[in-house]
Amino acid sequence: MKQHAPIRRQRGAFAVAFAMMAVVILAIIGIALDGAQMFARATDLQIAADAGALAAARKLDGTSTGIDSAVQAARTVVTGNRYALWKNFPWNDTALSFSTTPDGSTGWLAVDAARAAPSGLLYARLDTQSLAEDSPVGDVALGFSLLISGDSTPASLHAVAVAGRSQIGAIPLGICALSSTPAAPRPPANQELLEFGFRRGVGYNLLNLNPNGNVAANYLINPVNDGSGSSSDSNFASSAITPLLCAGSIPLRTLTGGTGKVFVRYPFPGGLATALNSRFDDFSNSSCNQYTAPPDRNIRQYNGAYIPWYMNAISGQSAAAASGSSLITIADLADPGSVSAGAYGPLWAATRAAKYSAAPPYATFAKSDWATLYPASPSAPAANSSYPASGTPYQSSTQSPSHTGLKNRRFVHVALLACPIANGSGVQAQVLGIGKFFLTAKATSSGIYAEFAGAVKDEALTTRVELFK
Repeated sequence: MKQHAPIRRQRGAFAVAFAMMAVVILAIIGIALDGAQMFARATDLQIAADAGALAAARKLDGTSTGIDSAVQAARTVVTGNRYALWKNFPWNDTALSFSTTPDGSTGWLAVDAARAAPSGLLYARLDTQSLAEDSPVGDVALGFSLLISGDSTPASLHAVAVAGRSQIGAIPLGICALSSTPAAPRPPANQELLEFGFRRGVGYNLLNLNPNGNVAANYLINPVNDGSGSSSDSNFASSAITPLLCAGSIPLRTLTGGTGKVFVRYPFPGGLATALNSRFDDFSNSSCNQYTAPPDRNIRQYNGAYIPWYMNAISGQSAAAASGSSLITIADLADPGSVSAGAYGPLWAATRAAKYSAAPPYATFAKSDWATLYPASPSAPAANSSYPASGTPYQSSTQSPSHTGLKNRRFVHVALLACPIANGSGVQAQVLGIGKFFLTAKATSSGIYAEFAGAVKDEALTTRVELFK
């Protein structure tokens, strides 16, 4: 007798089991395909958001022009990216917003509002939800879900990125402002511009100034703790400060924004000043190296040590100190009295004196104005015949470094503080503004010789941006 019936019954059972397994396998494949689509789209969105936010943040400088540049930069980067393999992202200005803080605690301003009030806006936020063409770019059609549920609603994805300043391009040195007024005319009739009491084109010893007394007032700034919290003394350690002097930037995000206060220690250790000399291709300070602290492209020192020179014999590396109860220079006196032209020190090495006006930009004086600007005997104009007809010696009389140089490295930014300030460590100080100074000669433990090049906005000093979200 033949026994075939059980085999046929088993074959039927296998067919049912295979059909059920096939459904499960197809479901897994479908879910995987839908998931892969969503993952790919989410990745595309995040890449575009990150790139757009970073591009925008790099353009922010506290001006309405900076806002426009930020929008243009973000548009160019975002529309250059693709999604769904071949589609270029569309653009809409509503995708971009700006704030004074990375967490947006002060609110996010749309483009038009930011353009109208750009001051302090250091952070850009890009949300891809506002980018749409025929449909939002984050919509992903899920084929398996449609087959299973009949619901044709696509998955909706979007990405958000926030980018902005992570450090400011200033050195951890604070000096007393010679005046609390950001811009004023200097008497008498020449109406020269004074910024916080400083004259453009005049050299100062930044370690020997004090408008309120005859003892130098200079301060080491805590480069990590801003003035709104508490100060850690470890951040004043030489090992932490010296590399920042080499590089020319500190981890604080702002000096004048927020509370506008910093923590300081009196005095600034003069021995650290030689870290600034990397700009002159001098790496005798072991904390500096040519990669993180490259020299300037022009390392010529403007201290009267080379010929031809455009002045009479220079008496010192900066304008001579004035006699009296405060540490200012003869150039800061309304009437310097009987002085020689050389007592003014190097003049206009990188910046010409500016004329006062109600608002920038400021016109500059000509060298024929020296007799009025710097009264001396013999008069200065007879001694400046070799001064360049246009531009400045920094631009025209160069000396190349042995290492690869970086233009404008000799310009440093220094906090101008409201003085007097109590001596001590971790003392809170008010920042009135930021001064731009040009290093005319190598620094020593007793002197940082620098020509005032004007007051600058905090927002213009971004050296590095990063993603915060």
